Amino acid sequence: MGNTATNGTQIFLHGNLIAWRQSADVIGLTLAGWNTVTTRERLNGVLNFYGIGYRFAQRNFEPVIVIERDVIEVGDFEAVYFDIATQRITEVTA
Repeated sequence: MGNTATNGTQIFLHGNLIAWRQSADVIGLTLAGWNTVTTRERLNGVLNFYGIGYRFAQRNFEPVIVIERDVIEVGDFEAVYFDIATQRITEVTA
């Protein structure tokens, strides 16, 4: 955990911004170019904290987001925004 830092609204891993509060109801998450076990673990921890059932994973060496049986491809640098209230993805941006 020593490689993870926060300022209360943002989470950094090795100095890279990986999670942030976009608004009162929206969080943004990104692999920040690092599709590693540790990065996915930190992002999944944020999703778990908010009770959001999606999970960052890897399939065929490519990053994906999984919800039940659905798999959504996501780029290493894409930002994925989640609505905390609806627990759904609201937007994916490059």
